[in-house]
Amino acid sequence: MPLLAGGTAALIALVVVLALLALSGGPGGQPPRGSTSGSTALATAGSIPVVQDSVLRLDPTTNTAPADIPVGAEPEAVAFSGGYLWVVNREDHTISRIDPRTDTVLSTQGGLTGPCNLAADPGGGVWVTNCLAPPYVVARMSRQGVIDETIPVPDVPAGVVFGTGDVWVSLLPPSHVRGTVVRIDPSTGKIVHAFRVGRGAEYLAFDEVPGGEGGSLWVGNADDDTVSKIDAGFDQVEATIPVGSSPFQVEIGGGFVWVNSRGEGATYEIDPASDRVVGIIQGVRGTMAAFGGTLWVANVDFPTLWRVDMRSGRVVAAFDLRFAGFLAAGAGSIWMSAPAVFDDQCCP
Repeated sequence: MPLLAGGTAALIALVVVLALLALSGGPGGQPPRGSTSGSTALATAGSIPVVQDSVLRLDPTTNTAPADIPVGAEPEAVAFSGGYLWVVNREDHTISRIDPRTDTVLSTQGGLTGPCNLAADPGGGVWVTNCLAPPYVVARMSRQGVIDETIPVPDVPAGVVFGTGDVWVSLLPPSHVRGTVVRIDPSTGKIVHAFRVGRGAEYLAFDEVPGGEGGSLWVGNADDDTVSKIDAGFDQVEATIPVGSSPFQVEIGGGFVWVNSRGEGATYEIDPASDRVVGIIQGVRGTMAAFGGTLWVANVDFPTLWRVDMRSGRVVAAFDLRFAGFLAAGAGSIWMSAPAVFDDQCCP
């Protein structure tokens, strides 16, 4: 009997240990994929100097900022295309083009009444939504920084992205009625398809497939607390996925879709194969850019920059900032606009 009692006690102890490991996600306390993950265990923390009305260049190999480049007033949207970093100067109604080889502004182009968001064009230029004032158009700027095409759209253009040879634009009228995304053939300037998505649809991200045929468009529906997935091959809304509160920017990286839940203060991770939320990073939310296996997130309300390991969903570095804006990846760097006051509202 004493031997049996001892064996029973040992067995109970083993069960308790295994249960505790399961609750913590396993050895090391890592949360299992599909659960809510935390934002602790920082490898690096500190501050990065940044000045107002500039674009900050970050070296992800050293977590340092080798350059802080002055641009126009209230820089917001940024995109990397054609070997250049492009930035919208919201207050000046201009777009600057930065050469990463010299960290200098090569050109600053006006001509639009209220540029908002940017998307890379495969020709090396960018597509720009003009949303702050009529006329409501989507414009293409050449790699040389010159506007060479404008396409009228039927309502206020918000987000823009290029995918499978076409330009995709979300329309966000001031009343924020049920959202619409239009697909535009850039060779004709004609809308070839319109999709009904959720209310408050603004930010877009395109998940290309190898070979450039097909792919999926992801749309953040801020007023519906959902994300829409559009199948570009069949021109249909394939899924609508609940995600936190007020989902804004959407980013593709590491085989997953990442969503900024502004209202909840979290970043959601969606598996595009199952169209399900598989992780939540609490306390981390903002504009995003993916680089290698890392997701960079900038909180624009309380300027902070986080570096997140996409495999584990763990924050591995955090930095205090004075200003924060949109993020883009390119030329081996992370780029961040630094407006005095962040304002991404696209409606007049």
